[in-house]
Amino acid sequence: MKDYPSLDPEQFTIAIAGFPNVGKSTLLSKITTASPEIKNYAFTTKGLNVGVFEYKFSRIQCVDTPGTLARIKENPVERLAILTRQYLARVVIYVYDATEPYPMKDQERLHKIVKDEGHEMVCYLSKTDILPKDVVSKFKETHPEVLTSPADVKKFIKEQFDAWM
Repeated sequence: MKDYPSLDPEQFTIAIAGFPNVGKSTLLSKITTASPEIKNYAFTTKGLNVGVFEYKFSRIQCVDTPGTLARIKENPVERLAILTRQYLARVVIYVYDATEPYPMKDQERLHKIVKDEGHEMVCYLSKTDILPKDVVSKFKETHPEVLTSPADVKKFIKEQFDAWM
């Protein structure tokens, strides 16, 4: 337990979920003051990365959870991600990666699993700076609710916080 970050269960908490190496840690670094380890290969995040930002005299916790693979038997690292979503998160940001290091159908299956947990949720399409514009447009057609910028994600979080208060 000493290796786990200190989390306040009373604070408004966001969980960032998705497959490994889809941009969860990068998003955390863009919406909070956190500086997580970011590498160009899967399974860099083996624990919880926590970042915070101040809003209306409150601290909002954002937790970058280890990537999960949407399988029946999860390993201890994946279990940590699931427990964080189930017991701490008020809102989940699900991260898609259209560069498809993992097939889109698998990413959509995991999205459904996470969505079925019952949290308020939004989807974020990462790596739009390196994707062709037509790929982003096509993704938005099939996922009209998707956010494509960290600024939009942060705005969504603030709206959810305001509704919670």
